[in-house]
Amino acid sequence: MLSLDFRARTTIRRLSVFKRFCVDLDFNMSWCATMGICLLRQNVTSESLTIVERVCCAAIDSKGKMIKIGGLDEWSRDAGGGIWLLQQIFSSVYDDAVLSLCETKMTRKIAGLFDSCDIRVGQMETWLPKFMSEDQLQRRIIACFFDAYEAGDHIAIRIGEQMAKRAADYIAAAYRLGTFEEEPICVVLAGSILLKAANVKYLETMKREVVRRIGKDVRWIPLAHTAAYGAMQWIEQRQKPKKQAGGSTTDFV
Repeated sequence: MLSLDFRARTTIRRLSVFKRFCVDLDFNMSWCATMGICLLRQNVTSESLTIVERVCCAAIDSKGKMIKIGGLDEWSRDAGGGIWLLQQIFSSVYDDAVLSLCETKMTRKIAGLFDSCDIRVGQMETWLPKFMSEDQLQRRIIACFFDAYEAGDHIAIRIGEQMAKRAADYIAAAYRLGTFEEEPICVVLAGSILLKAANVKYLETMKREVVRRIGKDVRWIPLAHTAAYGAMQWIEQRQKPKKQAGGSTTDFV
């Protein structure tokens, strides 16, 4: 379930539709009543307070059919969200600094974020709590990754290509399973890695992979609002016919 922010709750109540409500984000609420495909990155907190990352692709085709691809975390090999990316960065630095299996420009830069010049065995274990909990630090670590990616670091490029190709696989699968009669195909991008921390080179790679797979022109649409606003549009549209007919509104959805 999606916890709505204050403005979203106020807007729903202003519609005078529901006194009590909950919104299920797990399928196609990211943008509503809009034909197209949405690539969504979301973090979900479970009952045990463990953050589970879901990268999924939801679509509504020309005939109204709803499609969902991915979103099963490691079970569907979701790739490209913030937590997944932090894990790839950490393990790559570990392979470089501790195991001496590779070399990456990320190692020295990320060590600097922890005030470390030389990484000793066991030291990286002390990084993990901050790696997983401090938002500002996470943004700086991801920025180090994209700097290395831009600079041609082969480890960063390998990670970036894995992200881009998996995203393209999801979008292409949604397109293949639906019927999209209009062109260009609308693809909505949502989530921090695709919006707030977006890297032009990475996005270009992903877009190129998508077009290569589906063979159609694509219109790319960055999500302008939180996913809750698509749900509110859906609520409003469903209630209009009832209001026009003078019927009662539903108390719970």
